[in-house]
Amino acid sequence: MAEMKRINAKFCLFICVAISLVTLSGCQWFKHDAANPMKLQEFMAHVVEIDQAEAVVDPVKRCLSYPTPSGFQWPKALIEAMCMDMHTPVDHLPAIKRMIDAKDWAGLEAHYTDILRRHYSGEDPEYLIHRSFPIRSWKNPQEADDYTLRWLEAAPDDAYANMTRGNLLDHRAWEARGEKSSSETDEKQMKSAMTLAKEAEILLRKASILQPRLIPAYRTLINTQMLAGNSEKIGETFASAIRQSPHSYYVRDTLINFLQPKWGGSLREMDALVDESEPHVARNPRLSLLRARRVGMDGYRFLKREWYGNALDEYRESLQSGPEDNALATAANLAYRERHYIQAIVYSTQEIRFSRDNAYALSRRGSAWEQFGERRRAYCDFRAAVEAGLGEGSVAKGRIPVLEALFVKHNIDIKTVCGPNNPDVRDLRKKLGLQ
Repeated sequence: MAEMKRINAKFCLFICVAISLVTLSGCQWFKHDAANPMKLQEFMAHVVEIDQAEAVVDPVKRCLSYPTPSGFQWPKALIEAMCMDMHTPVDHLPAIKRMIDAKDWAGLEAHYTDILRRHYSGEDPEYLIHRSFPIRSWKNPQEADDYTLRWLEAAPDDAYANMTRGNLLDHRAWEARGEKSSSETDEKQMKSAMTLAKEAEILLRKASILQPRLIPAYRTLINTQMLAGNSEKIGETFASAIRQSPHSYYVRDTLINFLQPKWGGSLREMDALVDESEPHVARNPRLSLLRARRVGMDGYRFLKREWYGNALDEYRESLQSGPEDNALATAANLAYRERHYIQAIVYSTQEIRFSRDNAYALSRRGSAWEQFGERRRAYCDFRAAVEAGLGEGSVAKGRIPVLEALFVKHNIDIKTVCGPNNPDVRDLRKKLGLQ
């Protein structure tokens, strides 16, 4: 524990792995990917299971229906926990706005007190409480400011009012900070981010004091303290959070991100956090994902040297501990880069499993499908990626009109391209003797 309290103050922000644009390939069935551990026939059957899962309407049931890739033995309890975390519907904003408009401050406190009770009783999946403070669902920034400030001004000593406003400001601070390194970030931009972060830190610290069991306050506070330049306080914040919720995964997940060497931390600090969490894995299977993040750092060493094949092997090994999102995304990007398209499709699909509107995973999978000559599947993923937010200049946006022109040329009705009547889906089931 002592080692985890020592946090290096020099951290960077995000790494981006580019997805290259692919040209329209010739029509062919799945070509064999020699480096992929999944054989061709097995992959074809795997795709049928993916099709069946993606036809399920209920988001939690759909997530649970996806097949686990061969070579991985992910615990059922872990998958169930992740599916419930990511796909249980949460929409508190209408109720929050209604109560703020009615000046029902007691009602707001009761609303969040009940959320807190359900979290600690185990009635709600762990992540739901972290999703209960709106950020992106406001109509626009002005609306968000209007409502959160009205609530905070009317109830300055309400933990949930401080948390809601602080959470919003933390998000804005990181948006202002951007994804470039510190040396490449405009000084004015950095100053704006720091100002927002420091304001958020005050509110979040107050929220955690007013309601010590409010676990999202600690998680967001760690984010804010990093950006505000107060990394020396993170150890104390983490210890306070774990005293309240010893089995918490999401607080530890936030901390381990900043302990990575690429952000200025160390493998020894990551190891200490993983070891500290091990006794709690039986109670909270999500904690096994911390080991996946740590093992993935062995792959990052190769990634820095541009030894992409070696890096892919290490990230694939890290996924033995569970479908950790960073490992999945990096493995999928590496697989695509190395032209191991089966792996790229399989790992991208697991990303989509837990986040159906993951635009980058959808676009990457679409590009991999197109390399197989699976233009209909590619088109559907590209279209979904654009609907999820990819815009001008993206691979998905550029490929859609090209593919639509091709469909028109071959008298293919675009309305029939996506969905269960997609000819590719029917043909694949027929090839495997399933219809």
